[in-house]
Amino acid sequence: MDLRKVDSEKLISVIVPAYNVEKYIVACLTSLINQTYKDIEIIIIDDKSDDGTLELCEAYQRQDARIKILHQNRGGAARARNLGMENARGSYYMFVDSDDQIHLQMIEKLFLALKNNNADISVCGYEEIQENENASLKKEKKTKKSETEVLSRLDAQMQALGNRSINYVVPWAKLYKKKTWEHIKFPALYALEDEYTYYKVLDKSKTVIYLNESLYYYRVRSGSIMHNVPKWNPVLLDAWRKRAEYFRRNQDRKLFYYAALRVLGLLQWRISLIQEEESSTEEEIQAAVKTYRQQYHKYVHRTLFPIRLRIKCFLGFKQMMGQWKSFFRYKKKVGNFLRSLGIQC
Repeated sequence: MDLRKVDSEKLISVIVPAYNVEKYIVACLTSLINQTYKDIEIIIIDDKSDDGTLELCEAYQRQDARIKILHQNRGGAARARNLGMENARGSYYMFVDSDDQIHLQMIEKLFLALKNNNADISVCGYEEIQENENASLKKEKKTKKSETEVLSRLDAQMQALGNRSINYVVPWAKLYKKKTWEHIKFPALYALEDEYTYYKVLDKSKTVIYLNESLYYYRVRSGSIMHNVPKWNPVLLDAWRKRAEYFRRNQDRKLFYYAALRVLGLLQWRISLIQEEESSTEEEIQAAVKTYRQQYHKYVHRTLFPIRLRIKCFLGFKQMMGQWKSFFRYKKKVGNFLRSLGIQC
C-alpha cells in the first residue's frame, strides 16, 4: 500500500518501541500487518537492539511498505514513543509494545467506536498472555457488537483514579485523536512514565469511549521493565503528587480531592510496607509518618476539602497511627522476651 495515497484523516500511526525482543517481535508485527483496518503506518523505533530484533523488523519492512523504522541509542520506551509521534503522519495514534499482540480487529473496532461516538479516545480491555504464549493460537473471538460505555472527560478521569485505573493509565489498548497529544510528551523515564502523562491527555478529551472487550494481549514476562519494578517506587509518589497539583491548578476540585486521597493512600501503604519488613526501625517509620503528616496538612488542612473526605482522611490517619504504635509495642515485647531467653535479636 502506498501511504501517500491514503487520506490522512483516516491514517492511524501505530507506534512500536522495540528493544531486544527477537522472541516476540514477529508475533507482534504479524498481528499488526494483518489488521482488518488497512490504513495504518507502523512506526518501529529500534532502541539499538543487540539481538536479532532489527533484522526481523527490516525483513517485515521489505514485505510491507506501511512499516517505517526509526533508530535511537538506548533511550527507553518513553523517548521512543516521543520520537514516533514526532515522525507520525496519521491523524490518530496507537501505542503497541513490541512484546505484545493485538486482536486482528482491534484497530477497526476502536476506530469505528471513536468515529460513531464522536469521541477523542477509544479504549478496549486487555488480556494477559504468558511469556511463551502466542495469542494468535487462541481461538479468535467472534466478531460481535461490543458493549460500550460513553464517558465524559470527568467520568474518564474518575475511572482512572478508581478501580479501573490501569485501563486508562497505560498508553496501550487505546486509539487517540492526534490533538489529544499536542504539547504532551512522555518524560524520559524507564518505568511509570505513563503516570505523568495520561491525565493530561484525558483532559483534552471531551468524550472517551470504552469497549468492554479484550482486544489487546499484554505479555507477562520476567525480563520486562514493569515486571522488575520494586514494590515501593518513589517515582510513583512524585507522579501522583504532580497529578494532584495539576488538578488543583486547573481548579478541578473533585479530581483534586480524589487525586490527593490517592497520594495519602499511597503513603499509608508505604508505612505498612515498612512495618512488614523485619529489619525496619522506628526511625524509618517516623520518617514515613512525617512525610504523611506533611502531605496530609498540605492537602486536607490548607484546601477546601469536603467534610466527608476530611473525616475519612482523619480516621484513616488515626487508624494508621494506632497500628504503628501497636506494632512497635509488640516488637519491643517480643524482643525483650527473646533476650530473656538468651537469644540475641
